[in-house]
Amino acid sequence: YDLIDFELGVKITGAGFPVYKGKGARLQRALINFFLDEARDAGYLEIEPPYVVNAASGYGTGQLPDKEGQMYHAQTDDLYLIPTAEVPVSISIYVFLQ
Repeated sequence: YDLIDFELGVKITGAGFPVYKGKGARLQRALINFFLDEARDAGYLEIEPPYVVNAASGYGTGQLPDKEGQMYHAQTDDLYLIPTAEVPVSISIYVFLQ
């Protein structure tokens, strides 16, 4: 069916990162949309958090200083690439509850 290109994924990133193409990419997108819709219909609020956070957010969730040196740090902007969505989501919930 030529849905996934494993070799291209290896060339781009390494093993374990396939490239979905054509109908494979469309199927993946459809599955993501289906499960997001199911979660929304069950009452969950979908959010799209930032992929970078400031140091205060990292410290507020315990990622810093524990994971310092393991998280990518953009020194120019003093922002950290999130290790998981829990960092911005946890901070969002904390701020919302204040």
